Amino acid sequence: MSRFPEPWMQELLARTDIADLVGEYLALRPNGGRLWGLCPFHGEKTASFSVSREKQLYYCFGCHAGGGAVQFVMAIEKMTFPEAVQHLAQRANLALPDRVDDAALQRDNERQKRILAANREAAIFYHAQLRGEEGAKVWPYLDKRGVTAATATVFGLGFAPERWDALVIALGEKGFTEEELLLAGLARRKEKRIYDNFRNRLIFPIIASGRQRQVIGFGGRAIDGGEPKYLNTAETPVFNKRRHLYGLNLLPTATPDSIALVEGYMDVVSLRQNGVATAVATLGTALTEQQARKIKRYTNRVFLAYDGDEAGQNAAMRGLDILRREGLDARVVAFPPGQDPDDFVRANGKAAFDALCTDARSYGDFKLRRMALSHDLTTDDGRTAYAREGSLFIARLSPVEQERYYPLLSRATGFSVVALRGEAALQSEKNQENTANQGLGKNRQLNNRNTKDIQLSPISGDRLETERILIRMAAENEALREQVRSGAAYFRHEAHRLFLAKMEAAPNADPALLMSELDDADAAAISAALAGSEIGDAPSVCAYSLRKLERYDLVDRRSALQREADDAATTLDRRMACISEIRVIADRLDTLDET
Repeated sequence: MSRFPEPWMQELLARTDIADLVGEYLALRPNGGRLWGLCPFHGEKTASFSVSREKQLYYCFGCHAGGGAVQFVMAIEKMTFPEAVQHLAQRANLALPDRVDDAALQRDNERQKRILAANREAAIFYHAQLRGEEGAKVWPYLDKRGVTAATATVFGLGFAPERWDALVIALGEKGFTEEELLLAGLARRKEKRIYDNFRNRLIFPIIASGRQRQVIGFGGRAIDGGEPKYLNTAETPVFNKRRHLYGLNLLPTATPDSIALVEGYMDVVSLRQNGVATAVATLGTALTEQQARKIKRYTNRVFLAYDGDEAGQNAAMRGLDILRREGLDARVVAFPPGQDPDDFVRANGKAAFDALCTDARSYGDFKLRRMALSHDLTTDDGRTAYAREGSLFIARLSPVEQERYYPLLSRATGFSVVALRGEAALQSEKNQENTANQGLGKNRQLNNRNTKDIQLSPISGDRLETERILIRMAAENEALREQVRSGAAYFRHEAHRLFLAKMEAAPNADPALLMSELDDADAAAISAALAGSEIGDAPSVCAYSLRKLERYDLVDRRSALQREADDAATTLDRRMACISEIRVIADRLDTLDET
């Protein structure tokens, strides 16, 4: 695991409040001194995911995932330790340290700086070309789409010349190597030749949201009918199209009332030019969980303004499910047949677009309408099939939503609300029986995305809880820290032993910092220990708990010696030595029982 300077990590964690961090991904409610929410790492209906602002840790009492801010980002964003630290640093507006005790990480940092610098120069180059003689061929298309010169400047639009190596030559003159251009996705190599990745294309710079707002990649639309129609920067050390959104950097406020999610670059450009300043787009992919979580950092309401054709509506169906799972209020804007957001807003203006958003279809309404299209409602069989599918869907919604949608389904199918509720209950019962027959416990294990990385504790029951109590006291009570460490030999849980060793190596380090250096499994184990309740009369409990652990060790040792002494293969001398040691252990146990 890469080592960042301790003072720098302390500063990063001081700027990162785990409650605020987790709150960007899921809804949290206070209860009993902690914040609680539905665990993002396994399916559940009752909140068992806890966050402690005081201790700066999270712990799920259901799947036992846990850790600090770094582990949370690693788990939720599927990042490595260095990636998670860099993510938190960007979030906290904290520059990465120049010196890191990891040569590979230093190389990665320097490489990223060069890629970002190359992207910036490429964006300047492309924009200059749009204003130049070669860029004149793009303006008829932009004029047709109603894009003004001012809007082109706001978005930094550009043009990639049709020449094979225009950008390679221009950036080479600025000191960028061929390998750097390849790594940035700005160039490609074929045999021994290197050439521009984007050629004869309208260029859309993709700019990261946040305070630095750096150019992380590009999208290019073909001119003169070239293929593919749209081309994005391939994945690079600074760009992943599944994590970013186009136009997010141009939101007029950090907390807009809502966001209009569209499918394409030009939709964003056109909507913004016509007054809809909260439009953002995915980057040539279907909406992802990472993008939904990013949206959630800005607003809780999303209007899916996808094309009205079958492909667009199917994409809206998938997008609704993802946004709802992230706790967002997502609604679908219905455009007139044959129109997309760009067409509509240019023809009708912002007020008409806002009116469509006001009348946008809710999650349940849209899903039920789409289900209905799959059934022939003019036949009894079609209405019955729709009633079964729709009633089971509604049963998964909240009670208030059920009250709203069962009557709608009743009117569409002719079945009473009572019958529809009964059908849903019957199907749910059958599904539960099928799940039980397949092995519910096994399914829960498989569905827990974090469990595969968490090893079961080698100890359990009272001994495990005793170790957890001592770990909690060592982390929270500096006066008892040395006393707990003195009994480190009695600990059997590997994560507990590792945490104590780290505390011994850095006695003044904050526990949250030490936990940031642990892997997922060990961090979860320490979180389980620190998530316990407050301990009264800590000195007495500490001494008693250490005696308990010693007693466990002695009893285990005595049992092993007794088995050896009873073994017929044991020599007489060895048997006598075992018996002698058993007597010593008995005396020590008597002493422990008296104290």
